[in-house]
Amino acid sequence: AMGGAGGQFIKSDALSGMLSTRRGASGLPQARRERLELTLEQLDAYLESASHGAPTLIAPPGLRLALDGWNIVPSEDPCHAAAERFDEAATDVAEVLRAVHMARLELAEKYDPARHDPWLAQLDWEVFSREELHLIPSIVPVVPAALVAGDGLLSLSRLLLSGRPVQVLLLVHPAENPGAKEGDALSGYRFEPGYLGISHREALVQQSTTARPMHLLEGFTKGLRAAHTALHVVAVDGRRDAASAVDPWLFLSAALEGRAHPVFHYDPEAGETWSRRMAFHENPAHDDDWPVHELAVGKEEGGEETLLLRFTFADFALLDPAYRDHFRVVPAAAGTDDLVLLHEYLRLPAETAAAKIPMIWGIGPDGRLVRLAVSRRLALATRDRLGYWRTLQELAGVRNAYAQEAVDRAREEYEARSLEDRERLAAEHARELDAIRRRAAEEAVNKMTAALLDIDVNAFAAPAAGLGGLRGKTVEEVAATLLGLVEPSQLEQEVVAGGD
Repeated sequence: AMGGAGGQFIKSDALSGMLSTRRGASGLPQARRERLELTLEQLDAYLESASHGAPTLIAPPGLRLALDGWNIVPSEDPCHAAAERFDEAATDVAEVLRAVHMARLELAEKYDPARHDPWLAQLDWEVFSREELHLIPSIVPVVPAALVAGDGLLSLSRLLLSGRPVQVLLLVHPAENPGAKEGDALSGYRFEPGYLGISHREALVQQSTTARPMHLLEGFTKGLRAAHTALHVVAVDGRRDAASAVDPWLFLSAALEGRAHPVFHYDPEAGETWSRRMAFHENPAHDDDWPVHELAVGKEEGGEETLLLRFTFADFALLDPAYRDHFRVVPAAAGTDDLVLLHEYLRLPAETAAAKIPMIWGIGPDGRLVRLAVSRRLALATRDRLGYWRTLQELAGVRNAYAQEAVDRAREEYEARSLEDRERLAAEHARELDAIRRRAAEEAVNKMTAALLDIDVNAFAAPAAGLGGLRGKTVEEVAATLLGLVEPSQLEQEVVAGGD
């Protein structure tokens, strides 16, 4: 390129001696080539798949649902089907993650078959990181509470104990008992799926309602971010007589106030203690048995008065036509000796309560207050609702009996120590006061002695005063003798006036 003059500047033989001999390209080992080609195929297939991120909703065949972008799968046992579906999706994601780890090791030229092949072969969802778990498409089994209270209980429990990050949506009717036999909602104690979920310890549990959408949304967000199973117990309006029903939002809000369906979040990742795991403050009057409302009512003689009314489970049940047979209007002319407000009735001993009739207030067609007698079965159901409410309070630390006992013991110890301190201070004060009195008396005697010693004894008629025997006496004896000669009133005036 430099022409004939280039030889003056470059020695071609010296240059050729500095260049290495060309040896040709070395080919990849067959095993590595196949491994890399398989890895590329897996990654390309995952990226080209249009359905790898579609969530799946599994529901009983009778529950009709239509959601855009969701895979709807019918199943008689949604929880069992959800576990199987999750394992299938997790296996697919595990294959992709193996390819990703393989590619990273190859790019870094650190892949060692003897070291990494056993580890990659055992890669499954149980060792996934939180970010890797979230690559698995969301799986949501929708379960009616009645199914869980029956044949579906074991499947739900196994799913909650497995730790699979599946979002279980459990629908409950707050006015009914899922475990009761058909047509008898008040039989037995109420089955509580939310409490059942908490008993599995490491599952996230929220109990909420569509009447509190922000609380519900917060629970869904926590569940989707969690690395374990989440149970969402959601109250829905299940009244059969919808024509005579009040607004669904009002009905579900009344269920919340009547302790039929308290709301809470139980998050095992929030901390090690119940106080950190249990969020309970969204309930109205969460530190009391029942919410209290003021109602201004007119009096027959004119003017108004205010009633403090507690909203109980029976007040909520009054909104459901299915419970109308559990109420009877008490005539205005009837006596009131045996009638007791329901919240007070629940506090009575069993022997006393047996002779009383529980009641709540209602409003008649004419707008007047009426007394409604409550059936004993509904009263017992109200007691059951109150018992569950107090259990949740104790778990949340709102009214914990052990904490209250500790407070009482600390108060008693403090009062005992305070009493001891007061008695000790009183004794010390008495001793100091006695010492001060003695010192004051001594000082007063000393001053009076000095004053009396300055008196001219000769001024007194010694024979008449009996002073002839003063000679040879001590100072104290002379003072005592002279004190007997001076009028007490005169001595007091002298001391008060001059002190000397």
